[in-house]
Amino acid sequence: MCHLDKENLGSVNSITLNYQGKAIVSIIIILLALTEGANQLAALLLLRHGANPNLANGKGLTSLLHLVCSCLVDEDFLELFYDMGSAYSNRPLEIDITDDLGRTPLQLALAHGLMITAEFLLRRGADPNIANASGETALHAVCKFPSRGPSAWYYNEYDLTLMLFECSRDRYKPLRVNARNSKGKTPLELAVANHMPDALEVLLDHGADIAGFVYPAANYVVDDELEWIIDVKWRELLGALLCAKRLAKRGYELIWSDALKIMKMFARYGFFEKSDVDLQRSLLDNEGFASRAKSLLVKEDLRLHDLIQLQRPEEVDERVTYQDMFDFVKQDISRFEFDKVGAQEACAVYICEMMSKRFFQSWALYPF
Repeated sequence: MCHLDKENLGSVNSITLNYQGKAIVSIIIILLALTEGANQLAALLLLRHGANPNLANGKGLTSLLHLVCSCLVDEDFLELFYDMGSAYSNRPLEIDITDDLGRTPLQLALAHGLMITAEFLLRRGADPNIANASGETALHAVCKFPSRGPSAWYYNEYDLTLMLFECSRDRYKPLRVNARNSKGKTPLELAVANHMPDALEVLLDHGADIAGFVYPAANYVVDDELEWIIDVKWRELLGALLCAKRLAKRGYELIWSDALKIMKMFARYGFFEKSDVDLQRSLLDNEGFASRAKSLLVKEDLRLHDLIQLQRPEEVDERVTYQDMFDFVKQDISRFEFDKVGAQEACAVYICEMMSKRFFQSWALYPF
């Protein structure tokens, strides 16, 4: 049964009575239905009985905004919610309504990686160029979500970013690809700061300005004791290396200060604190890890166990690319089924250090 969360849902005064003294359900009740286990049927029944889907709670959220922000739902439910919200309340859903931070439903959907919801909103006329209170558009929202956390929905950032461009083009609302937020950051700069090479690729393919690009400082995860932090770190480090490589391929010339920002990531995450030999030995001597690594394919012709045994940077370069490793580590690390967290961490550290050696060596020769 639902209970009222006053902090999140606002005041029960949003419930009014009709002339017969019967309750007219409002946004508060819809929010309750959605909050308690994403009770979709209850939300639809409330809309059927006249709930106003556009009323806001105390924090400026509407039922649609709350739905977008917190629920992973399918397109059938979105269709019903949209149609019933318009039909039975005698008012259309306000597709671009904003919360108290100026965020639209589309921005919230993209910020949470909800591709189905975002595409649904775009197909119904959501404006991707509306800026929130921080000056950020839908494209900024995409480039701030590198899929983090133990319960993050692992999505394809390339598909999500490409979908935004294609749907916006189809609706004749071309994206402001070089728009700057209130801190002066473009979507391209946010994609690099958040180590999102696939989003970067789509941006560059659609006119992102590399001439005015300023290499940003990296955004870091909050370091704590959660096991998933290991998974995030090696994806971010390899993502940072791949971003630098792709920018260089498109004509951007990295300078020493740019390289230093990447190097600081490795230092911040505690890499290069143990010798390569010690890390390699700890992995290969771990029977459980070694057995599992022999069954994991990094790419079609290379198993993880074989990769770890490579010695020289030249050998690594010949066998595997940044893209190969980034695609490999984008997988949820729990699927690797390593016996211990220690083995997971040692593997992540060793792989990142192995892949970054050539990058570090190239900058060690810089005359500073």
